[in-house]
Amino acid sequence: MYYSQAQWLLFFFLYCFLGWIWECLYVSAIKRQWINRGFLYGPLIPIYGFGAITVLWITLPVRESIPLIFLFGMAGATVLEYFTGAAMERIFHVRYWDYSSNHFNLNGHICLFCSLGWGVFSVLMVKVLHLPFENAVLRIPESTANLTSTILVAVFAADTSKSVQSALDFRELLQELAEHSAVLSSLEDKLENVSENIAQSSERIHEHIHEIESELRENREILSQKRETLRQAYKKALHEHLKERKVKTALNIIRRNPSAISPKFKESFRELKELFETQYRS
Repeated sequence: MYYSQAQWLLFFFLYCFLGWIWECLYVSAIKRQWINRGFLYGPLIPIYGFGAITVLWITLPVRESIPLIFLFGMAGATVLEYFTGAAMERIFHVRYWDYSSNHFNLNGHICLFCSLGWGVFSVLMVKVLHLPFENAVLRIPESTANLTSTILVAVFAADTSKSVQSALDFRELLQELAEHSAVLSSLEDKLENVSENIAQSSERIHEHIHEIESELRENREILSQKRETLRQAYKKALHEHLKERKVKTALNIIRRNPSAISPKFKESFRELKELFETQYRS
């Protein structure tokens, strides 16, 4: 059975929506709170739609063979998941799903367990789930299918544009935080070097001039206070910028993707996660 372009699009959006339902229920159950999962703002997760379309397309010639459906579906969906995850991390510097803690993973983007899951899902979809969906979509008049798919594409494009911009804002915020953190670390290193020099000087003249030693101890305390002031100023600045659009966008992305990480901006991402947890508890 071969489908028209409008029918393929309807299947795509249907599985995007079903994937969103599955992800939200699964993650919400783990977190014990409602989580609107996904990269997009709307109730769609494109990786499921593309995965389903990939599986349906590559298994068309082997629909009668369950082992081949399993193998073809597993291979196609795994390749799609890897390149999608790698591309998103390269563009946005955030890994929206991470399998690094799973056995037999490849760069954290795919793992053996999930690949086997894709194979099982392919068999269930082709042999069970897709049959009633296929019958329903094939009954839709061509004009209605064309109009519906066109509207859904327009809404999907608008949501994707907004979501991509939010992800780019998130990336820019991580870069800014990383730069501020680097400046802070540099200042701390300089203060530490000055403190060590003072300590060395203190040791050389300790036996002779007790007054200078006392003054040097005071200077060390002042430098230590300045270092702590710098740390507090950094955290305060982050909290003061909480109302800014970029920070609010970043916290929203973190809330919707609790397993996300950023290998490139690890410390900055950790700071934002701590901020999110503080805001959520308050």
